Amino acid sequence: MEKKIIGSILLIIISLNLYSQELNYFYVDSASYSMYLNSDWKGLIKLGKKSMRNGIDFYYLKLRLGQAYFEQAKYLKAIPYFEDAYKINPDYEFTQKYLYYSYLYSGMKNQSLRVYSDFSPNVKHNIKILNKKIKGFDISFSIAPNLTFVKNQNENYLTDFNLIAYTYLERNTTSFKLGLDYQLSKKIFLYQNFELTKDSYNIIKQSATFEGFDINLSTFQMRINSVFSYNFGNRWVANFNYNIIFGKIEDISEDYLLSATPSRWIYSYNFGYFQLSSGASISKQFSIFELKSHVNFFKTYEQNYLYAGADFLVMPLSNSNLYLKSSINYSLFEQNIQPKLISTELGFRLFKISFYGTYYMGSINNFVECDGAYVYNSPETISSFFGGGFSFAGTADNVFYFTFLPMQMEYNYYNYLYNGNQIEYTNTLNKILLKIGIKWNL
Repeated sequence: MEKKIIGSILLIIISLNLYSQELNYFYVDSASYSMYLNSDWKGLIKLGKKSMRNGIDFYYLKLRLGQAYFEQAKYLKAIPYFEDAYKINPDYEFTQKYLYYSYLYSGMKNQSLRVYSDFSPNVKHNIKILNKKIKGFDISFSIAPNLTFVKNQNENYLTDFNLIAYTYLERNTTSFKLGLDYQLSKKIFLYQNFELTKDSYNIIKQSATFEGFDINLSTFQMRINSVFSYNFGNRWVANFNYNIIFGKIEDISEDYLLSATPSRWIYSYNFGYFQLSSGASISKQFSIFELKSHVNFFKTYEQNYLYAGADFLVMPLSNSNLYLKSSINYSLFEQNIQPKLISTELGFRLFKISFYGTYYMGSINNFVECDGAYVYNSPETISSFFGGGFSFAGTADNVFYFTFLPMQMEYNYYNYLYNGNQIEYTNTLNKILLKIGIKWNL
């Protein structure tokens, strides 16, 4: 009790003389230590910044400043001080522990695992990360119904009987995904997910000589997506990603649609398809900012695409409790290079619940984002979508989340004249994506 009283008195004296006292090593050392003992984090930060501006910088001041920012939940600002202290004395367990959690709470999970590999057995035991290649997993289920299916269905029966109708009407999409986080070595990480998707839709067919029918069909698709990350250190990360898509489509042969025998129009067949995308990115964390540039190529059964772009992330509170993320992508295969996709996401956290909102605009051929990659899925174009969701942080920073994402879509289809010529039409629809999932750290 007497020590606390003496410490408080010393702290008051130091605070009163802070601006009148000439800064030197001995004064800064004693004053910062007193502030550290009394948990005066704001005063310690103020003194530390002033000291460094005057060229006074030493090992224990770095540790105390790192601790001060950490205790105020400003993890991004704490990182450089703990990094510098760790370089000077990598064996100090205090620094190991706080450097690990500063990375983790700043959203740099792989960076935290990278330094964890060099920690002492005692620190590893306290943090309790399982000594296995798999470091975590995530599972999600989603459904995206077409809210305007009945309206589209009524609108797309023929009124012009000089045509043969051939109209796709999407009903809904369901999807299941399993993702795994691996640490392959000290610096190399792998995220891999497997996704199964089923699209159900109707095809409406009519002509002047045939009243028409409405057939239910399905598309089945499996995706394998992998992202390899290499941590250079110093918060530099390089990523390489690839996506492989296998699909099976039930369809109606156009040859039979144009046949003069109406009974043959109901003939259907299945065919499989294969799509591939790959890309690379490099990112760097600067204080409260993260910048990433990326380029991606993907090949589909219709055409090839090449995209390049940049992502920008800012966390003004020096932690992940508030963030703004934006992305812009350009198509490089077209003569007039214009942005094809612009996205913005805003998120904030209240206690254990995080809320986030997302807005996408541009010409989006139903791409799915993964580390800057946009994977082709179907000939539909998403003109824009806006939505959001929330997540709940459980123990060990495990997350349960829900996403609500309305979207406007359109796609082109063809009706046929009796001479075989095509007339192109555009259908519009409104879908809503509902997704639930968990992210679990091992």
